[in-house]
This record gives sequence, C-alpha cells and structure tokens, in this order.
Amino acid sequence: MPRKTPLPLVLCPSREIANRNPLVILIDCSYSMSEVIAGSPAYQHARKTLETLQEQNAHCLIYGFSNSIVQLSCIADIKPTGSTRLLATLTRAARHNPRKIIIITDGYINDDLQCREVILAHLLDIDGIFIGNSLAALESLRTMIAPGTVDAITADALPGVTLMLANKTI
Repeated sequence: MPRKTPLPLVLCPSREIANRNPLVILIDCSYSMSEVIAGSPAYQHARKTLETLQEQNAHCLIYGFSNSIVQLSCIADIKPTGSTRLLATLTRAARHNPRKIIIITDGYINDDLQCREVILAHLLDIDGIFIGNSLAALESLRTMIAPGTVDAITADALPGVTLMLANKTI
C-alpha cells in the first residue's frame, strides 16, 4: 500500500476558519508520550489519531503542547519532549471561540487545575482522547474536562475505524 503524504497542519488559521467556530485539536507532545502502549510509543498512536481526525474534519486548527505551545508543520513533527503544560495552548485555543476542543493526551497534565479554571471561565466544549495505561491519569483528565467525555483508545481501534466521542462521530 503506498504511503500517504502527511497532511499539513493549520498553524495560523485564515479568517474564514477562525470565524467559523472551528474544531481545535490539542495534541500532547510531552516526553511521557514516548511510553509504549500496545506495541508503539503513545505519540505514534497520537499521530494516527490526529491524521484520522484531520481527514474527517477539513477545517480544524491543530496545536501541540509540551513545555509551551509546540509549533508543528506536519504530523511527523510530533515528537515527545519536555513536560505537559497545557495551559498556554488551551488559552490560545479558547481565543478562536471553538465549537469544540479535542485533547489527545496520555493524561499526565501538569497544570490541570489551572486548565479546569480556563475551561469553566470560557464554557469550553472539550472532549479528550486518552492514549495510555494509567487509570489515575485517565481519571485526572476526566475531572479536568468534565462534563466533556474522554474515550480511551488503543492502536487496534484506529485502523479503518471512524473515531467516536460521546457516542457520536466527530
């Protein structure tokens, strides 16, 4: 099967996208994403997840997060480094007045309490895609984004399957 060319990531949204209440995807690029889950590092599962979401949503904004906002030019740029500080990226995403924010992460977020305050202050509609093995990290993510939903996924759930959140297709 021929390898697909990586899709470009939208880093600086056009006014057209920004004015449409876009879907915003925040992807964890922290060092903990190097943990092996179902035979591959979590960041590789995150790449596959992002690619699927991007194929299903032509107009979305994508930001990476680690120690700060991570500049990504393509999916291959997603490499684990640094800590998991989501706050600056979440705050930037909130400025776009998104219809929904999806966070792809292993759940080890360093500033989850501050993020919860931003979520509540901006009444953000957030769902999470959890890629990991830690039930404590999963529960922490669920608490941070409540009343949103978090779906835990594994590599075998991705190929050829439409991603589902909250029992609806994105």
